[in-house]
Amino acid sequence: GQSTSFFERFGAVPVTGRNAAKLMRRGDAVLLFPGGVRETIPASGDEKYQLMWPEKSEFVRLAAKYNATIVPFGAIGAAESLSVVASVEQLESLRNSPLGQLLPGGGAMGEGAPVREAFSNFGGPGGVDPERLKFPPSPLALPAPLWDMSRMYFLFGKPFTGADIDVSSDEATDVTYRNVKAEVESCISYLKRKRTSDPYKDLIPRVAFERLNNKQAPSFDP
Repeated sequence: GQSTSFFERFGAVPVTGRNAAKLMRRGDAVLLFPGGVRETIPASGDEKYQLMWPEKSEFVRLAAKYNATIVPFGAIGAAESLSVVASVEQLESLRNSPLGQLLPGGGAMGEGAPVREAFSNFGGPGGVDPERLKFPPSPLALPAPLWDMSRMYFLFGKPFTGADIDVSSDEATDVTYRNVKAEVESCISYLKRKRTSDPYKDLIPRVAFERLNNKQAPSFDP
């Protein structure tokens, strides 16, 4: 589809266990959002910057299998750049309506047959479930008004090297997973707190400062 082609221009690939394993086997860096598009495009203010990770995720096992380093990071600002005009539920209702049947791609979305056998030996007990690595459907979002757009902030947390990743049992894997998630939440919390002290967090005053001073607007003090 058009959205797939758009993301592929930035190096994105369909989120499957096979693709993740292929990239790690080549030694590529893999950027993964376990919560999917629902995190990056929250449907409501209550969901903004809330992690929506599944109870268990396979990326810990994949990282252990290929001796990869997990680098947790927090990012804020993207949620203010988009306005959701239709939720996933509303889009699904339209897709299954008589009108939706007349539109391209109308009708209920098929689940597809998971190819689990190919992942039965990935990363430790239980293997890797490719279905857990898929993103959920996304809502329909449009660019937000300029006065609502925020500066983008990023913070990288404590990395988890191969020596830190324990997948000797399901319980050990869950502990590593929770530690990674807690580190991401800590990064997000720090950025949200520090953003309030940034006088140029909003687009319009930041652009005005940079045009008048011909330099990048300063941010908050770490």
